[in-house]
Formats: sequence, structure tokens, C-alpha cells
Amino acid sequence: MIPTERIYLGTWQFSGQFKVLSETQIAEILAFSIESGIRRFDTAPVYGDGMVESILGRFLPKESIILTKIPAIQKPTIECGIRPETYYPKDWIYRSIETSLKRLKRNTMDTLLQG
Repeated sequence: MIPTERIYLGTWQFSGQFKVLSETQIAEILAFSIESGIRRFDTAPVYGDGMVESILGRFLPKESIILTKIPAIQKPTIECGIRPETYYPKDWIYRSIETSLKRLKRNTMDTLLQG
């Protein structure tokens, strides 16, 4: 048996970008994942413009571990001399975290990446 304690289910596919899944289908995939021992889920605010985080907030048990990301306020470029604050201003980071927490129905975040 494959240990599942470190496996993450990626949720980008729930955004409809590749194939449109109904909320019922997504709930069934999440239920199957949990029944299979998967407790970690990777998402981002840009997946379905926040819709995926909202679905996870409704269907995942509180003991699930969620990894989400902070999107850049604008698409970064490779120009030298541009400071990271241009793409990730402090107030943007805090707003992004607060919005994700509300959608995910959480008080804290398990893992947060700058994406």
C-alpha cells in the first residue's frame, strides 16, 4: 500500500480550465480522496477565480491540510531592478490571505506559497 500522508491532491482541474466538472463531481472526487487517505490539498485563489477555494471550504473536513498561494498583483517580468514589493505589496499579501481564509472557511492557513 502506498503511504498517503504526504500526497497532495492538486485542485487546478476543478477550475473548469481543462474540463468542466459539476460541484457534485468535485465533491465525489474529494470524498474519494479522503476515503483513500489523502488529507492534503493544493489550491490557489486563481483556480476558477476563487471558486475552487470556496468549494474546498464547503467540502473538506477541518482536519484536512490545505496549501494555497498568494498570486502576484501583476504578472512579474524578468527586468533587473524591479523589487518584489512591486508584485507582492504587503497589503496585497494580507488581503489575499484573508480572502483565501474566508473562502476556505479557516482561521489559519497550513501552508502558504508566494505564487
